[in-house]
Amino acid sequence: LEGLWVSYRTTSLWETDIYVTIPKFSIVDIRPDAKQEMCLMLGSSSDIFRQRPYRDSDLSCAHSFSLSCDDPSKSACAYVANEDPPNLTMLLMDYKLRSSSQSFVFRIQQPRVLVVLDFLLAVGEFFVPALGAITGRDEIMHSHNDPITQSGHILLSTPLYQQTEDIVYLSPHRKLIADGSDVDEFVYDGCGGTICLTDEFDLNGDSMVTAHPIVIIGRGKKLRFKKVKFE
Repeated sequence: LEGLWVSYRTTSLWETDIYVTIPKFSIVDIRPDAKQEMCLMLGSSSDIFRQRPYRDSDLSCAHSFSLSCDDPSKSACAYVANEDPPNLTMLLMDYKLRSSSQSFVFRIQQPRVLVVLDFLLAVGEFFVPALGAITGRDEIMHSHNDPITQSGHILLSTPLYQQTEDIVYLSPHRKLIADGSDVDEFVYDGCGGTICLTDEFDLNGDSMVTAHPIVIIGRGKKLRFKKVKFE
């Protein structure tokens, strides 16, 4: 926000005038991974003109003007190449209150709006952190927020996984999941330990036969076990 100007006037006849002028108002994405042409979220179109890099045609046109000024078209062309963009006032607001009437005028000149979804989500999560859980960004930015990890399942995300306990119990409530975007083959190293496969039990303590898998392997993935005993 640059050059904010506010004028306020009131009289004994209950007449009020308020004038607000904002020459420049912009919202800029300053994240390190944002591309230059995607940084200006909200601003004036003249800002885009100033950010536009010079083209070869602009340089050749100005060079032609410096060599010869006989051709009017070249003169005009060089003038356009060197001309600065108009500096338009971004926002104007007038409010007038009278005893019998009131008026409100709002003017915005040549705005430029860029809608980028991940930027809007980042802004929304800044004010409402709970949005991170809804959009799933919490799981991407912080792996400990992944619901699969929180549920107690064993998630293999690296090529080699080493068992640290002597006995690992797997059941429909605690599964072994081998899946990852950058790994095609997983190796489960039991380090001489044991994997015990258990069933679900009902309220009477009887074993329940279910179709829920205990070991899940992602599509196109491979899982190899070594130095481990199953019970």
